Amino acid sequence: MHKILTQDAIYLVNKIALPNLNNARILLTGSTGLIGSSILNFLNELLKCEKYIFDVDALSTQPRTKTSEFHERIHFQSGDLSLGICKFELQSYDYIFHAATYGQPGKFVTKSIDTLTLNGPVVLELTKLLEASGTFVFLSTSEIYSGSKSNPNSENDLGNVQINSARGAYVYGKMFGEVALLQLNEKFRVRIGRIALSYGPGTKLHDSRVLNQ
Repeated sequence: MHKILTQDAIYLVNKIALPNLNNARILLTGSTGLIGSSILNFLNELLKCEKYIFDVDALSTQPRTKTSEFHERIHFQSGDLSLGICKFELQSYDYIFHAATYGQPGKFVTKSIDTLTLNGPVVLELTKLLEASGTFVFLSTSEIYSGSKSNPNSENDLGNVQINSARGAYVYGKMFGEVALLQLNEKFRVRIGRIALSYGPGTKLHDSRVLNQ
């Protein structure tokens, strides 16, 4: 676990009150990714400080090698989520953080079908695990604005990406995920983050994002 991630998590623990987290069940997909790792570290520090009691199911494509540094209430599972959720032992959740979507151009361009699946059908599958009063946090992308003539953009602006472009699966996959979740926002809370230019501790050696390169 990178020391800066731990420092950031401890800082946030002391700044944010989260009373609704007590006794909650949380699902985090993409727990070894750049953003997923940060979320996981924050949840880990919350548990270690003993302010809250909750359980986390953390999913990742590859098995995590070092689990002893995490709280016992964090449970790890590995597998290919693009094949669906049936391969995992899941339950119902109060919070779902869906971070298992490729953010590196080098990956989402070569794995376009997986990218579409993770942002489309898998999102709909995951919503079936959410409690009626739960919250679904979906990590989308600022690339939805690509080609927009508006400056600055509002949340309702859309760009103009050719559907047959190399980035089409990524942009329109994220757009589908957003639209699908917003159809369900009367059943549970939906929170969408349009992420831009992610970088920092936790980056893999061969990360193809431009800032990391």
